[in-house]
Formats: sequence, structure tokens, C-alpha cells
Amino acid sequence: MSNTGTPFLPSFPVITVHRTGDQFEAAAPGGFTSTQQVGQDATVQQLNAAVSACAAAVAEVMAVTKPVRVTVVDEERDARYSMWLDIDAQVVRPIERPKVPRKKLLASWPRQRKILVFGSLAAVLAVSGAVGVRSMMPQQQEQVVVSAPGAAQLPVAAPAGWGTYADYAVDASPVNPLLLDGQIVYASGSDVKRMEAETGIATDSKDTGFQITNLYQAYGLGDDVIAASAGTSQVAVGHTGGQMHRLEAPSDSAKLVWVSGTPVYTTVGFVHVPDADGNLHRYSAPADSVPAVVTPDGVWMVSTVSAEVWLITDDSPNLPASQKLSLSGGGEVTGDVVGVGNSFAVGVRGENQDYIQVFDTAGRSLVGTRMIPQVSLSANPTVDPARHILLGTNAVVDITSGKAVPVSGGSRYGAGYAWVSGAENQRVSVTGEKTPWLVGKNNSSSAVIPDAVLPDGRAVVLFRAENSRESSRIYVLRAREGDENTL
Repeated sequence: MSNTGTPFLPSFPVITVHRTGDQFEAAAPGGFTSTQQVGQDATVQQLNAAVSACAAAVAEVMAVTKPVRVTVVDEERDARYSMWLDIDAQVVRPIERPKVPRKKLLASWPRQRKILVFGSLAAVLAVSGAVGVRSMMPQQQEQVVVSAPGAAQLPVAAPAGWGTYADYAVDASPVNPLLLDGQIVYASGSDVKRMEAETGIATDSKDTGFQITNLYQAYGLGDDVIAASAGTSQVAVGHTGGQMHRLEAPSDSAKLVWVSGTPVYTTVGFVHVPDADGNLHRYSAPADSVPAVVTPDGVWMVSTVSAEVWLITDDSPNLPASQKLSLSGGGEVTGDVVGVGNSFAVGVRGENQDYIQVFDTAGRSLVGTRMIPQVSLSANPTVDPARHILLGTNAVVDITSGKAVPVSGGSRYGAGYAWVSGAENQRVSVTGEKTPWLVGKNNSSSAVIPDAVLPDGRAVVLFRAENSRESSRIYVLRAREGDENTL
């Protein structure tokens, strides 16, 4: 990197270096700090070296790889200096004012990165990073402007393995986003929005008509179907990028349950399953049964009283023959049943211990049962239907392999891991690997965790604002160099 001239510096991140007496301390949002001591008779070169060392240490932890703004505050002289960190040289340099006419300077400073497309000619105007190129049909002469969000700084601690420097960030509702087919699907008010995961470029937005509080991949309706809800009263479904269709409850007494992200209404003697176009399909349901799995073949119903299973394919009052659950360790079904992809797990109270029994659905038959001992199945576990993982009250469980790893209460699930806060401070995988996940002294249960990890190792995280004056945002964080964070 050249030692002359100031490169383009994004607004974020900003590293602040405070001098108090003979000590320099650098800090950045997220709790990252670094200190350097200097002598009372330190030379200018030694002072500059201390500032540079502090800023460089913080930048390394944040995974910053481009020039970054540095504000130096001299407490004794009540002075502030605008600087920048040369990442390659690990040296802080002064910001030089561009020596161009004012009009030209203003004209050359765009507010945001844009992609300009004219007919079949794609021209890219990139500021603080490349954003990709779009093409159009040759006969189209209309100018199309596509904006990409700029870099940002995560204002809280980042999980270990990632820095707080984000390639881009967007305002969003405090609803966990989804990663589907290279797109980030997220909620913003009443809208379900999508953007390219690689660049953050918006692709579409669909209105549900209500303020979204939850967002799911409706696994039982197809890999590209999503469901949005507001509490238990308002639900909409649709293909990603397609129209969102409001569901009408079949009756005032209908109860809404979620089966691997699929909304299902239950009434006396029936279950009602939507399709991606919002149409409800009614199926007869045996008494004392609950929906366990929704598939194109029908709905698997489980009785927690008789431990029987039915595959219901139509609305006929003549129920198909049932299958009896074969419990490996004896005991009785506790009443807890949860669908996990094309399988379902049943909580069992055995003679000597509680456990869960897993049943796979293949076509129209139950196949391959697995007993997972010493694991309790809570009434509302966190479910990852795509990975066939659930987080219960005391363990993170891989339903496919039958592996279960104990975790403490209060754990959160994201991107294939259980994230344990508090004194344990561990990221727990279903293979049993446990690693610290909070940097430095940060040990807060409010620290963000990844909702997804992109193929290039960047993490998609949701920052929930603590008050109405702030905005919740989705950040795409860079992995720290040398860390393996691909899933």
C-alpha cells in the first residue's frame, strides 16, 4: 500500500485511541481493546508507534482487512486527530485532504455503491468494494439502478471466529433471518424481503399485511416455501420471491401448531394443512392425536395416549390402519412429540430414565427407530429441520445420527451449534466439539450468535435493538483470517 495519499475510508468501523498520561488505549464497539505504555520522555516516533500498535491489535481481532478510520483523542490536551490505519504497514497515518476543486470533489463522492445497467451494457461503479454485475435483455433501454448496502460496524461483541467488521448491514425486524438458495430472507415490518447473500443487493419484497414476529422455512411444503406469522393469530405462506398468502383459520376454535416450520390448524377430528398458495386442505384426525410430520404423501399423526401412528392422506372418516410405536427401552410416551424434517421424535418416560425415540418416515411406512438415552424432550424445543437437529432442555441432538451432546439450560441454537453463555462460554456442536465463542471479557447472554454461515465463512447475525430509538439490523460479518467457520 502506498504511503502517500488517503485511500477511500468507509464510515465504519472506527477505532478510537485514547491517550491518558503515559498510556494509550484503543477501543472499538464490541468490547475490543488494546493498550500500550509509553515513557514520560517518549519521542514522536515512539508515540506514533504506540498508537499504531494499539489500533493494529484491535483491527486484527475485528478481522478488518482494509484501511480503517482511527480517531486519536489526547485527554491531556483536549485534542482529537483524524487518522487512518494502513493495514499492510500496520501504521497509523494522517488523513490528507484531496487537492481537487470543491465542485469536482463533491461530484466524485457518491453516497452509496450503485450498479448502473444500460440495455445489455453493465457498468459497475464500486465504492468500498465490488458488488457484482447484472445483465438485461438487449432490447431494454431503461436505466436500472440497483443499490448495495455499505460496510458497517457491529455494535456488540461478535462470536469468536468472526470480527465486528461487516461487509454490509441492513435494517430489519427483530426476527431471525433464513438462508435459502444463496438468498437471505428476512422480515422488515410487514414485509418478507430477500437479498443476495454475497452482496446484500435486494431482490424482492412481499407484504404480508401484518407485523411479522416469526419467520420459518415451511419444510413440509417444499424447500423454497416460507411462512411468516404474528403470534398465533396471523399466518402467511408463499414461495420465496412469490406472493405471500394470508391464511384464514378454519374456525374460531382452531389451534395453530408448527410442524417443522409448517403451520397446521387443528380442530376436533381434523387437521388443516396449507399449500404454498394459501389453500387449506382438511384431513381426518384420530382422537387424541397430534400432527408430527407433514409430507407430500399426507400428514403423520401420533397418539400420545395409545402410542399409535397414522398416515392420513384424505378427509375420509375411515381411518387407515395404524402402526404401533415400538419403544426400545419400554415406558410410556410423555406427550411431547416434535417433527424434525422427515422424522419425528417422541419423549418417553422409561423405567429407569427418560429418553427420546426417533422415527423416520419413508414413503408410507415407519422405518429405522433410534433411541437416544438420557435426553428429555421439552414441549417447545428449537428445531433445525434442514439439518435434522433439535435443541431440547438438556442436549443438542442430531436426529439422523442419534448423537446427543449435553448442554446447560438457557442455550441458544444457530447455524448448527448450541451457544452456551455465562461461565461456560461454549459453542457446542452435535459431534461433541466444544470451543469458547465469546472474545475477551465479553460474556453476555445478549451477544449475537450466527443465524447462518455463508460458504465463504462469513456469518449472518441479527442484532436486536434494546430500545425503540435504535434499529435492529442484520450484519454479514467477516471471518477472522485463519479461522475455519464454514459449515
